[in-house]
Amino acid sequence: MGVVFLILLLLFMPMRFGIRYEKTAALEKIHVYVSVFGILIRIPIHNKEERGTKNTDKDKGKLQERSGQELTFASFKEHVDAFGEVFEVSKNELKNMLSFARKHLSCKEVDFNIRFGLDDAAKTGIATGAVWTSGTFLLKLIDTLIGIKKIKMNVYPDFNEKKFEIYLKSILIMQPIHFIMIVNQIRDTIKYIKTKIN
Repeated sequence: MGVVFLILLLLFMPMRFGIRYEKTAALEKIHVYVSVFGILIRIPIHNKEERGTKNTDKDKGKLQERSGQELTFASFKEHVDAFGEVFEVSKNELKNMLSFARKHLSCKEVDFNIRFGLDDAAKTGIATGAVWTSGTFLLKLIDTLIGIKKIKMNVYPDFNEKKFEIYLKSILIMQPIHFIMIVNQIRDTIKYIKTKIN
């Protein structure tokens, strides 16, 4: 009986959740952090690291070269267009999900950083403006729908090297039961998007 009560207490007690996403040419990581009774628990959700990234400069050079070849102005435009298509087909589902989230969570902080370089300095400059505009719009939309107490966004264009790196951190306060429900909604939305686009 005591165990059941403890489980119910943990499910409905407001907790602090942290989500961190990192992507570079060498790795891609997603971690969720949960603070329970002042104890910070880290849960690795996704951890992908390229082999050989910690060994030699030669390996790092190969990764940078491969990353640079993939990120051209044309491929960047394709990513932007794809994002627009995803938003268009799923905007109602996203709106419902964020509306539910607004009722059941408090967003303390969002920290978004992107560092990139394309195949041409002039194109990198043009893309920088597009990234600032798109990122600001997206964060403003999320702020309007669920409310964000602290927003940080930085865009670092690299005019000398081809690269694409993202760092995203978010701190949320909610009940675990609602966190589980939101995760399920995200999963269902992703499935819906795949059926519409594929």
